[in-house]
Amino acid sequence: MNVQETIEVLREEGYTVRISHRRPWEDLDECHGGPDPSEYDWVTQHELDELLVYFEKMSTPHRLRFLPKGGQTTVYVSRDGVFAEGIAVCSPRDNYDRKLGAQIALGRALKQMWPG
Repeated sequence: MNVQETIEVLREEGYTVRISHRRPWEDLDECHGGPDPSEYDWVTQHELDELLVYFEKMSTPHRLRFLPKGGQTTVYVSRDGVFAEGIAVCSPRDNYDRKLGAQIALGRALKQMWPG
């Protein structure tokens, strides 16, 4: 069973499953006056989009992009007050793979839900 099928089965059984992918990023324009990238080592797509909106409002357009290497995937699984979190971290030397990160993080979360 692949990750998506496993998540669908868990949701059908009443579990809440959330996945968060965070990636390192850079500002291609290297302009100053905005948030310090060191404060945002890894961001989600939503957070990167918010940074772009911030720069537009400040009338300082930027080109931001995710870096191809490194990242973190977190899977949250909960039901009836029981909560588990699995985290998979990609080495900064390796290309980020969302599917592999989700597979590893989901496995770790499920081990917390059902040890042994």
